[in-house]
Amino acid sequence: MKIIQGVLTSPANKLAIIVSCFNEDITEQLLQSALKKCVSLGINDDAVHIVKVPGAVEIPVAASLLAKRGDITAIVCLGAIIKGETAHFEYVSQVCMEGCNRVMLDHDVPVIMGVLTTYTHEQA
Repeated sequence: MKIIQGVLTSPANKLAIIVSCFNEDITEQLLQSALKKCVSLGINDDAVHIVKVPGAVEIPVAASLLAKRGDITAIVCLGAIIKGETAHFEYVSQVCMEGCNRVMLDHDVPVIMGVLTTYTHEQA
C-alpha cells in the first residue's frame, strides 16, 4: 500500500488564508487558531498571506485571484455564515461553497473550507 500525503513546510510553499470580516468576533478567532496551527507545523510567517474580504460571498473571488498567482500552495477559507430569519443564509452558503470548489478544481490548488454554516451565533 502506498500512502501519499502532502506537507506545507517547504520554504518555497506559500499558504493564503482568506478571512471574512462579517461576524468578525468569530472569524478573528478562526484566524488566530489557523495561525497557531501554522506555527505548530513550522510554517514560516513569511509564507502565510492573510487576505480579508467583506463577507463569505467574496471568498471565492479572492481565492480565484490567489490561485491564479501560481505561487500559492494552498488556500484556507475562513468565515461564519449564521442563519437569520430569511433564506439569505442558504444563498450565501451555496455561493461560497460552490465558488471555492470551482476554484480548487479549475486551478488545481487545494482550498480548505473553514467557513462555518450555523443556525445560531452560539453554535459558531
